[in-house]
Amino acid sequence: MKTIIEFENISKSFGKVCALSGVSFSINKAEVHSIVGENGAGKSTLMNILAGLFLPTTGKIVFDGSEVELINEQVAIQLGIGIVYQELKLCPNLSITENIFLGRELRTPKRRLDWKRMHEESSTVMHSLGADIPSETLVKNLSIAQQQLVEIAKSLSRDIKVIVLDEPTSALTITESIKLFENIQRLKEKGVTIIYISHRLEEVLDMSDRISVLRDGTYCGTFAKQDVGIESLVKLIAGEKLSKEFGMTEKTSKPPKPSGLGYLQVKNLSSADGRVKNVSFELFEGEVLGIYGVQGAGRTEMLECLFGMRKMKDGVICLDGKVINNTEPIIAINNGFAMIPEDRKRSGLFPNMSIMENINTSNVEDITHAGVWMHKKSMRKVSERYRKEVSIKTHDIHQNIMNLSGGNQQKVVISRWLATEPRVLLMDELTRGVDVGAKAEIFEILRTLRSKGIGIVLVSSELHEVIAEASRVLIMKNGEIVKELIGNEINKDEIVRHALIGESSDA
Repeated sequence: MKTIIEFENISKSFGKVCALSGVSFSINKAEVHSIVGENGAGKSTLMNILAGLFLPTTGKIVFDGSEVELINEQVAIQLGIGIVYQELKLCPNLSITENIFLGRELRTPKRRLDWKRMHEESSTVMHSLGADIPSETLVKNLSIAQQQLVEIAKSLSRDIKVIVLDEPTSALTITESIKLFENIQRLKEKGVTIIYISHRLEEVLDMSDRISVLRDGTYCGTFAKQDVGIESLVKLIAGEKLSKEFGMTEKTSKPPKPSGLGYLQVKNLSSADGRVKNVSFELFEGEVLGIYGVQGAGRTEMLECLFGMRKMKDGVICLDGKVINNTEPIIAINNGFAMIPEDRKRSGLFPNMSIMENINTSNVEDITHAGVWMHKKSMRKVSERYRKEVSIKTHDIHQNIMNLSGGNQQKVVISRWLATEPRVLLMDELTRGVDVGAKAEIFEILRTLRSKGIGIVLVSSELHEVIAEASRVLIMKNGEIVKELIGNEINKDEIVRHALIGESSDA
């Protein structure tokens, strides 16, 4: 098979920090080649070198048989290298078409903007991704998943030879992901090479022809997908100890549903906007209750109702037998609820603040003096406590939150809510954009919380997380609970079948 990219002894240093050290491997033409590793392993640095954003400190790249110097992003694009980043780079106040053709607008023979042609081509490429959205739609009015499809469409609309997809399914539904995989196969059949970066190892094994592993900036090897499994990949990526902690496989037995009434009871919950319909369930102390469904099923909206972020139309919430009214988040917090949001960058972090300030923003009452000013000594005490308890990897709690890895940012968000001493912890896509090592550590935190009697409602699109961690799973579709799975019913086939097809509620 013909080689299209050769990395030869690539090293990259930022000051005294070595991000890559002597990385050498090749990528074949028209293959799906996954690159895996923990956050900080060097994946993004290597791809940024390929995209022309960084120059290597040493080493060279051979592209399609010739040595190339990728001095900037435009050179890479002209060679036919496209990259779709996990962090979206879109202009929210522009339309889908304007984003796709930004900087390379099509013109008529009279040099006027050819809006008709651009709208037609935008609609075609978006349709190929399974998204029939009017091309005039402003990006700010799209969901995260739809915005990510626009990013992918930007790259697919060019004449590309290689496309790099960085966590492309992190915000996609099952249906959208399947459509993306179909498009990847079509691109491969047309001779396009796909470099695939994902923390979802099941997805990597399904999609890839070959898989390369990076660890701490060094190259660990390239493997045909049939020669490795999840366990062996995790050992290569994160080490023997973490692979055991991360062993999220289907369990042979699970505890039955607890008897009696749960300490949290939700009865006939409906939202004012109709996104949540007649939802009822119980949560028991020390339980992880999994919530699964395709995007748009109403999972996030249900959590937002419970936390007072979304207006309720009907329903009753009882905690310890007492009816409570979480009409806004501050009331929910005072009632013992905490919520880790789906999009930590947009809703969970204060990017211009330190780790210490981020941890303490939801715990103002305990760190103020006479209700007027924040007590720095108390803030430091709380921050240092949770820095140790959840193992936040930082040299200083005064460090800016954005200088941490995704996993450590998520630990800060978890710490903020643990500082409120919650009874009920609502978690929405807890490990999105988090590497396997950090995932193992985060789920170890969850197990500790369970042992303290905290009830956890876990919304996740990661099937293996739901299967491994939840003692019960509620399947949602179109805003309703359509099925409750208990014990050995919790398996991949049952979960996906009910999420896609639905069933009359018996929860």
